Amino acid sequence: MANESAIVQGVPGLEEALYANDSLDAAQCAYVISASSALSTRLKDIEKNWQQNATNLLAIDKTADSDQGLNQWFNSLLSLVETMKSNAIDQPLGLTGKVKGHLPAATAEQSRAIINAKLATLNEVLTDPVLTAILGSNNENEVADNLSTALADATTLLAQMPEDLGTADKATQQELFDHLTTITRIIKRQLIPTLGIRVGFNSTDGD
Repeated sequence: MANESAIVQGVPGLEEALYANDSLDAAQCAYVISASSALSTRLKDIEKNWQQNATNLLAIDKTADSDQGLNQWFNSLLSLVETMKSNAIDQPLGLTGKVKGHLPAATAEQSRAIINAKLATLNEVLTDPVLTAILGSNNENEVADNLSTALADATTLLAQMPEDLGTADKATQQELFDHLTTITRIIKRQLIPTLGIRVGFNSTDGD
């Protein structure tokens, strides 16, 4: 297992084994047990590393007025949304160009669940009481309200779509894409400037 690719070791391989087969033989069962155990271990190691080294990883220990940590954190969130919008929706559904790749959890036909989980995480982070308080102290409640509304709109639409987003009609797929575009614009053009930090370069921002 240790010498296999990330696909074999991770969720895609597990998904293929569990959902592409009506039943599993002994070797496949052994693979599922090994791969899921290894994946669980890696995730726990990542979580532990963040818990033990959050200050250094977010670079919030430099000076009292250092914004490096905030910069890294919010640019990572922006990258997450842009990557999800591009790789998990736009390209596999062929909304703005040729079809490329596939929807997340395509074999399991549970692409909606993956997108929904990411939106739920974004909603939790971007409506965090500390962040809301920071914006409120600067009289920037409108930014928080805009973010909350955009996330709610995307989540509501997603709840009305089928489990397999590929089976939704094109107009609804495009509407979901547009909602995510709105979220990225608010983060990039309103939230990040309001916090006094800068939008960094990433491979999905069109540069």
